Amino acid sequence: MMTAALAGCAEETGGKVDDNPPAGSNAGSEDESEDVVEEEPTEAETSEAPENPAFGTAFTWENGLSVTVSKTKPFKPSDSAMAGKGTHISFTITVVNGTGANYDPSCDSFSLQSGNEEAEQIFDSAKGLEGSPSTTLLDGREAKYQVGFSVTDPNDLVFEFSPCDYELSAAIFVGP
Repeated sequence: MMTAALAGCAEETGGKVDDNPPAGSNAGSEDESEDVVEEEPTEAETSEAPENPAFGTAFTWENGLSVTVSKTKPFKPSDSAMAGKGTHISFTITVVNGTGANYDPSCDSFSLQSGNEEAEQIFDSAKGLEGSPSTTLLDGREAKYQVGFSVTDPNDLVFEFSPCDYELSAAIFVGP
């Protein structure tokens, strides 16, 4: 019964999980300063399809819009940051517009649950955490931006991304 309920949720989003995320025509090479180390998936991870995308994988809606939420990174807020208590983490969000039309990411919204509590978003302009971009994204292009949160349990995270297109359901990413 739970499988049927989860399958229904996946169908509502009108999209799919994509292990090979698309890249916009303006995508540069990977930032070498991030030092991201990709790990090979274990047999358990490759034998079952996830109900929700894991951090580091893409979710693509039927209209061609795609979002990737990176794996977490530790974050040290600046002295001027608005941050809550707990462990501070950051994500890179990549939005790729493959819709065939312009896309406005300015009203994309996101939230994070950690250890069954709502996480507090960090705003830190000194370190580039300012929310979603305001420039319209042309078809075929991508935008990357950083977001941060103060969390109670960095090993129990549920990240909800709601695109500005209100006809699309949210993509929910899970994992540590």
